[in-house]
Amino acid sequence: DKKLREHMQIEIKLLHEQLGLTVVYVTHDQSEALTMSDRVAVFHDGEVVQLGPPDTLYSRPRTPFVAGFIGENNLLPGRCETVEGAGATIRLQDGTMLHATPVGAVAPGARVVVAIRPEAIRLAETGDNVCRALVRSVIYLGDHQRLICDVANGATLTVKVPPGPGATAGETQALAWSAVDCLAFAADAS
Repeated sequence: DKKLREHMQIEIKLLHEQLGLTVVYVTHDQSEALTMSDRVAVFHDGEVVQLGPPDTLYSRPRTPFVAGFIGENNLLPGRCETVEGAGATIRLQDGTMLHATPVGAVAPGARVVVAIRPEAIRLAETGDNVCRALVRSVIYLGDHQRLICDVANGATLTVKVPPGPGATAGETQALAWSAVDCLAFAADAS
């Protein structure tokens, strides 16, 4: 029962705070891990690949594995063109250029994976990154709508937008997102 499970998560969290006890909670449910934890350890191939507060793992993952494992993420392959300061220019397979935030050892010429959270993408004509996409599906989920969009490079982007008018299946929309929300990882990073 989803409601009972969510209620129990809050009760355990409150008991932890009131009693000051250490609680070890093992789960494969990423949402549950984010809700219940002060610190989360993400394991990959038997090793801890990132340990930290849930909001750090979610917003600043160190590897493409963590980016894909914690929450939803759109992952796009590409190649790094330039790195300047805290920014990088990435060329996707179809030639589309993106502005991203490099994470780890990203160098010009290197193969990369770009990660963009669905809630970081908005319906807009302006932004650091803008692309046109065919809205294949609009799914109403109460507090948001999930758009499944096909972009020119053959990739599919999942977009989360507030409910209401804005996108219709079968139409083309402009999608935009910030370079800060667009993370570029070396493709061979685990």
